[in-house]
Amino acid sequence: MKKQVVLMVGLLIGTLLYVCSTGIARTEVGPVTYELTNVDEHLLHVKMVIEEELEPEKMSIVPFYFSSADEIANVKAYDLTENTELKAEVAKLMGHPGIKVYVSPILFPGRHFHYKYEDAFEKKKVVDVKLQVEADIKDRASFYQEGDELIFHRATGWKEAIVVLPQNYAVIYSNYPVLIRQKESNPNTIEVRISNPYKEGGFEIFIKAKKVWEAV
Repeated sequence: MKKQVVLMVGLLIGTLLYVCSTGIARTEVGPVTYELTNVDEHLLHVKMVIEEELEPEKMSIVPFYFSSADEIANVKAYDLTENTELKAEVAKLMGHPGIKVYVSPILFPGRHFHYKYEDAFEKKKVVDVKLQVEADIKDRASFYQEGDELIFHRATGWKEAIVVLPQNYAVIYSNYPVLIRQKESNPNTIEVRISNPYKEGGFEIFIKAKKVWEAV
């Protein structure tokens, strides 16, 4: 019961921080991906793509929050609109572990922009920027082993997620219906697609998996 309360509080905080982080429009582009890379070390690789409305020719700091993480490493960020790598760093954000990404969009000729009104009298020019962020995360609270079962139990602020299981594992339980397929690059690895059944906002992921075959 105590763990459920912690997860729901984490879900609420993570969702609120995710929505309110910048004060500007943020749109998810596809699902967030959690690749479970090492169960003994509690390591997962997270990748997400979002669109932000940012002021051109001005340095903006775009934050990404994680409601639970022991360590964050190997952070990479890309501006997919301009096809460039961006500066990114691990940071404490409002008391939570997270990532800061530094973006200064270029208003090149022909690039679409629009005006965003701050109030009835003030407006600013903004452009849509597509950002991809990925990192390795150690999270003992959400990714661990119980006997011969692998457990992934995490709150996410996204509407949809893909969980990539370690090689030779299969799903034995999920708290919501899932779409399962083999990974194209490795048929011994399974991708689990799970969505918020209520369509809006974050939700809780709870997946159990078990090693069912050995590599040949």
